[in-house]
Amino acid sequence: MPSLTKSKYTTFRKCPWCLWLGTHKLDFQVIDASTQARFTADNEVENQKITQKKCCF
Repeated sequence: MPSLTKSKYTTFRKCPWCLWLGTHKLDFQVIDASTQARFTADNEVENQKITQKKCCF
């Protein structure tokens, strides 16, 4: 069981999420080029939908 040190406590006071990430040390998934291209294309479509919406005023 990890102990709570003074530096961990001060980290928690500043940002609880940072302490959680530092404790669990998650391995983030690496995104390959084809997946990133799909994300980029989807974001472009979403941005076009947002700009084409008519204002209700």
